[in-house]
Amino acid sequence: MKTEKTGLTENASLRQKAEEIIRNRPPAKTGPLTETDTLKLMHELEVLQLELEMQSDMLQQAVENAALAVASYNNDPLGYFTLSRDGTIGELNPSGAGFLGKKRTDLVNSHFRDFIASGSLPVYDDFFRKIFGTGTRQTCEVRLIADHHTSSYIYLEGIAVADEHNCMVSALDISERKSVEDALQVSEFFFRESQRAAFIGSYETDFISGFWKSSEVLDQIFGIDQNWVRNIAGWLDITHPEDREMMDRYLKEEVMAKKMPFRKEYRIIRKSDGETRWVMGLGKAGYDSAGNIISLIGTIQDITERRRAEEALKESEKRLSFAMEGANDGLWDVNMKTGALFLSPRGCEILGYMPEELDVIASVWSDLVNPEDMPLTMERLNAHLEGHSDIFHVEQRLKTKSGQFKWVLTRGKIVERDGHDNPLRMVGTHTDITERKLAEEALVLREEEFRMLAESMPQIVWITRADGWNIYFNQRWVDYTGLSLEESSGAGWNKPFHPDDRQRAWDAWEAAVKGLGTYSIECRLQSKDGTYRWWLIRGVPITDEQGTILKWFGTCTDIEDIKKSAEKLNTS
Repeated sequence: MKTEKTGLTENASLRQKAEEIIRNRPPAKTGPLTETDTLKLMHELEVLQLELEMQSDMLQQAVENAALAVASYNNDPLGYFTLSRDGTIGELNPSGAGFLGKKRTDLVNSHFRDFIASGSLPVYDDFFRKIFGTGTRQTCEVRLIADHHTSSYIYLEGIAVADEHNCMVSALDISERKSVEDALQVSEFFFRESQRAAFIGSYETDFISGFWKSSEVLDQIFGIDQNWVRNIAGWLDITHPEDREMMDRYLKEEVMAKKMPFRKEYRIIRKSDGETRWVMGLGKAGYDSAGNIISLIGTIQDITERRRAEEALKESEKRLSFAMEGANDGLWDVNMKTGALFLSPRGCEILGYMPEELDVIASVWSDLVNPEDMPLTMERLNAHLEGHSDIFHVEQRLKTKSGQFKWVLTRGKIVERDGHDNPLRMVGTHTDITERKLAEEALVLREEEFRMLAESMPQIVWITRADGWNIYFNQRWVDYTGLSLEESSGAGWNKPFHPDDRQRAWDAWEAAVKGLGTYSIECRLQSKDGTYRWWLIRGVPITDEQGTILKWFGTCTDIEDIKKSAEKLNTS
């Protein structure tokens, strides 16, 4: 490096200035140096020179590390925010500004809480309070309203900084995962409602801790709330006094000792009203290597009406088990020229490696992608490298250390190019989406199960939008009315109604929609041969978290014979 005026190198310039300073100093009052003093002085000078050189190297490394950190911060797909104790935004990166839908300069000194949807404010407030109150890392999932109109779900992680006056918060978009969860909830609702008449609940017992978990329906069957102590004694307390000894003996002697499946009908005293109810308990036990029981998973069905009327009631055992955790991301940074790789501990964990095995991961990096996914991966990567996409984004299967494959959502971005526009450095994230993929497969299966169930029912099964626009009828409707599914779609469902019943049916529908209640009415429907029969039409609303109706699910049951029997009784 040369100075602008003299053309001297920077070191020569500094030396010249030092010599001038020494010449202008008064002469030191010292005697002649001995040979030992001279050698000692030379040694000290050499040590000093080495110290200066090492300090210079350390300073250069610190500058490079700072530049690297700034580049990662500004180009990371994750959003980063620095918030004060009152939630004011002090600093944020471009991805964070993208989440909020405004420029970074417009967001500084604004309140992060203003961008949280009203329904998520309690969760966010508790998250923010715990950051400063506990001094530990906190997480939450909230709905974000960007620029007051665009909605998305984000996963937040936050921790207070050392001065305790500010906190650092990172944000990840989990809208895709939430969309799958919402779809699963709707599918789950269809299945649950189709089985509600049978009154089936599910449970899971942990014999190591001695406690069991129950579903909402099982709580209704037992008549208990969240404060009920869910242990073996708590279950026996619900059991009818005359059946307690028998059930305790059955559990210990048949299920635990003989490893028999749990299958027993017994009585309970429902805690909410003291009524005696008959239930059927089914369960499958899990055992450790020593043969000791460690778990019991199963269902409990209210069979009171079947027991009282001695009528066979078809049993159904379905248990839903879906667990969606917050996105777990691994961060990666690749030098595309040298092949050097940085992978965060979480990224190593996703692939089944230890952080100290980073060199091993780098050596097999190109072989991690499943061959079936490689064409799409390369297509997306090349599109990004050539500037056709802002973000490299692909769902792919990556091989773990054990040789198995995990579904991973990979996002990345080129953050550095050379003078010829060749990519030099790329950073991104890995998100383990294996559970989401399994959930998507389960969703398809659940929808198919629902349709199979609907088509096998003797009743007419229907689904409409919130405004009454029909979107589904089972084959029973077509067989009775003679109308095709196309003719019955939209508002075509009201065609078969008897003219005298049509307005009454519509008024009842509007009342149910406004009151968010159950739709129930008896009406006459015209068959394909032109005759009319009486039907009991029932519907229940499907709502979101805010109570907004999304769809209506219902059935039509033929009650013509019941009506005729009632008329005969009235006239006799």
